[in-house]
Amino acid sequence: MMVTRNANRSDAQKLAEVALRLQPATYYYSIERDGLQIGAASSSLDTTVTSLESEEYFVGEFPVTGAQPHERTSARWQTRLTRGLHLIDMSAAVSRPTKPFSINATIQDDTAIFIAGKKATHRPAARYTF
Repeated sequence: MMVTRNANRSDAQKLAEVALRLQPATYYYSIERDGLQIGAASSSLDTTVTSLESEEYFVGEFPVTGAQPHERTSARWQTRLTRGLHLIDMSAAVSRPTKPFSINATIQDDTAIFIAGKKATHRPAARYTF
């Protein structure tokens, strides 16, 4: 019975077992342009009992056109996955003096993704089915 059970595992079961072996970690980076540091970034993976949480973060001087050659910008991308590596939800936000925006998305009914965006012009939310 043990051999049959181990030989006939689904892909989702195999992925869930791999996800249990993941260790939380955080990595830090410096962002350079033309040999000068313009910012910093981090990437982290955290584990909970039911999910995996990933976060990417950037802060620095972003090049723009106009009177100011750079503007202070921060960006954050957060994603939550099940232990079987299925997307639960995600969010992305860019904070800067001009054109800040954020996007939130969540999975609904296992085949639809609901995306809500927010920026200066307040566009309505969209729903996509795959």
